[in-house]
Amino acid sequence: MAFDGANDFMIPYADFIMGMSLMSSQDVVFDVEVPFLPILLKGYVNFSGLAIGITDMSHQYFLRHIETGAGLRYRLTYRDNQILLWTSQRHHFSMEYSVMRDQILERYAVLAGVSEQVGDATIVGHQRLGDLAVVEYSNGVVVKVNYGNHAVTLDGVTVPPLDFVLTGGQ
Repeated sequence: MAFDGANDFMIPYADFIMGMSLMSSQDVVFDVEVPFLPILLKGYVNFSGLAIGITDMSHQYFLRHIETGAGLRYRLTYRDNQILLWTSQRHHFSMEYSVMRDQILERYAVLAGVSEQVGDATIVGHQRLGDLAVVEYSNGVVVKVNYGNHAVTLDGVTVPPLDFVLTGGQ
């Protein structure tokens, strides 16, 4: 069963959760943002992040999908979205399929490659080392995501700026 933005009591019944936040609660008490729910659910329940449009899909947000193992979810229009600009539906602006098609296909291909390596493995470790997020999976795959503007080297592996590297596995 699929849910859109499921509450915690629905999780045991879910096969897929759409529209899950991939961010922390943004509580100012913590120094580092930890995507707790995606870490907990990865490998048990498939999920996607919030529906996105072209203005929302910064490259950093795409990297967050890679870090958390989330699927992509888009909200698109088929017709020219200019007709929405001065309406109560203006929040749907910048989601025209013909404009976003190539980006969608490219990003789905990248995530498919990551998913092929990770499979249904669970997250067994998550660290944030400055701009670098290091995610360890139960099958030995390690995903290193660099959110910074400079390359980072860890354990002999250099991760380019605003990019990711997969290592390990069976």
